[in-house]
Amino acid sequence: MSGIEIIDMKDGDGVDVLTIDSLGLSNLISDNSLDSILMDGQLKLVIEGDVGDQFNLDSNAIHGMAEGDLVGGWSAPKGTAEIAYFPGNSTAYLKLTNGAIDLYIHEDVANLV
Repeated sequence: MSGIEIIDMKDGDGVDVLTIDSLGLSNLISDNSLDSILMDGQLKLVIEGDVGDQFNLDSNAIHGMAEGDLVGGWSAPKGTAEIAYFPGNSTAYLKLTNGAIDLYIHEDVANLV
């Protein structure tokens, strides 16, 4: 499987859990439509979801994670958890970076306040 840009867990029903191993992310992700919005040379993956949905990165829960909890080379740019917005979309996303990969995690999944 490859060419993934967005994983959408929004279904309005129950709690969904997604776990991804970061070692294989660069093989999974390819930029095309997101590159027109965020032209920075980074590979990008957007995780969408509902309140209560959970995203685990390398078996670490992102939901409500504090910056000091980031592991495996992942960081929040500028030294703090960066809240990112896409043009024309007022939804907030937690942005995490590791090398050439940026993850944008929907505010409901990341438990942003």
